Amino acid sequence: MKQNGRKSAAQRSVENIVKLKVFDGGGAPQERAAPPSDLTPRQAEIWQAIVRDEPVDFFSTNATQMMLKALVQAVESLEIVQATINMFEPSWLKSGNGAKRYHEYIKSRSLCMADVAKYTTKLRLTNQARYTPKAAGTASNNTLKGNKPWEWDPPFK
Repeated sequence: MKQNGRKSAAQRSVENIVKLKVFDGGGAPQERAAPPSDLTPRQAEIWQAIVRDEPVDFFSTNATQMMLKALVQAVESLEIVQATINMFEPSWLKSGNGAKRYHEYIKSRSLCMADVAKYTTKLRLTNQARYTPKAAGTASNNTLKGNKPWEWDPPFK
């Protein structure tokens, strides 16, 4: 039942604890996998974002956590390479050395993307890994075609 008015500090703190812990059928709390201490702050953010999107016990084994660690490191590497590419000036391509460096950055991005795709697929984080082709086709056929309801143009004005 919803309570009217302000919530007490005690109520807010209990709600925050409940948000962090998910209770299984027996009432015992299960905690999500915490990021390893040797990750960078950005890698820890990526870890928490991925873990938050999955069921509580999804990354409960050491093997999945090791693979998740490799994934977040690959994602951070991809972000760094992409940031470098974004800063690259088009005028630098006119020099032979600039074009060569740009090509190396593009190649690095491709390798990082391949690593991210490999780890997300192995961890079954992608839709391809979660749905059979038949289920994916059914879901696609059941999506709304054409304009969204809020984009509808009435026939009369």
